[in-house]
Amino acid sequence: MEMEFGKRLKTFVVAAYDEIRDFAADCGVSPSTVSMWFASKKVPGAESVEKIYNAGCSIDWLISGNGEMLAMNESGKKIREKLNMPDSEQEEIHSITYEKMVQVPFVKDLRVLLREDIKELLQQALAGQKIK
Repeated sequence: MEMEFGKRLKTFVVAAYDEIRDFAADCGVSPSTVSMWFASKKVPGAESVEKIYNAGCSIDWLISGNGEMLAMNESGKKIREKLNMPDSEQEEIHSITYEKMVQVPFVKDLRVLLREDIKELLQQALAGQKIK
């Protein structure tokens, strides 16, 4: 089943930001608006979509699920550096879905974990399976 817009956005925010409120501030909206985007109860307007892109999220991936999760802009580059992602792992990070993240045992609130810990837990949980 293809992941919908809200889930893709949540996947990006969990991977790239320490707090939802930081992402909301970068987009100039309230955290509750971001939560409505996550739940697909509200769709961001053109100005917000531009801000999401400027925050480092690929709009093509966000809308269609195609390509890389991280934008090929300065923010996307900074996120790759923050996540210590060499170029060879760029494909891997965009394919990690929120559904796969919550399947990891004992992970209740992903935002409190360091991003490296999330990646390590996912690799352990998905060992033997190709991440799609």
